[in-house]
Amino acid sequence: MENNNDYWKQIDDTISIHDEYILSKEQRKHIATEEQNAYEKNIDSIKEIIEQFESELKARGFWTELQIDTKGFRFRFSLKGYYGPGGFSSQYHISGPLVLGIINTFGDSIRSFCKNRLEDNIEIGCNFDKNKFIEFTQKVLSDYVSPNNLIISKEQYEYLRNFNSNN
Repeated sequence: MENNNDYWKQIDDTISIHDEYILSKEQRKHIATEEQNAYEKNIDSIKEIIEQFESELKARGFWTELQIDTKGFRFRFSLKGYYGPGGFSSQYHISGPLVLGIINTFGDSIRSFCKNRLEDNIEIGCNFDKNKFIEFTQKVLSDYVSPNNLIISKEQYEYLRNFNSNN
C-alpha cells in the first residue's frame, strides 16, 4: 500500500474535529451512575407493566422469563411454532444511557442488541417514558408473532401435514 500522507492527514484532521464530541471516561461514569439511580426509581413502574404482559402471555401458553432487579432487566418469551425466544434486556448504550436491547430470535437466545443511534432506542433510566415502553414491548411481541418468525411456512405446513412414508 502506497503511503499517502494527504489521506492520513485528512483522517487525523477529521478525528481531531470529532474529539469534542467523544465523552471522557469520567463523563461516561457520571452518566452511568445517574442512569442507574433513575432506573432504580423506575423499577416499580417497569415491573408493573411487564408483569401485565407476562400474565397475558402465560394465559396464551407462552413460556416466559422475567428478571428485574437493581442489577438489570431481562424479559424473554417463547411459544411453540415460533423461532425464539424473543424479548429484550437492559444494557448501557455506547454513549452512556441505559436502554433496552432486543433479542434476535434467529440468533443468540440470551444476547440483546441495541440500535447504534441513541434516539432509536427505548431508555429506561433518566429518560424513561412509560408509554414508549409499552409501545416498545407491544412492537417486540408483535414482531415475534409475525408470519416471518414462524418456524414453518403455510406451504411447508401443508407438505408436512400430508407427508407420508411412501413419498
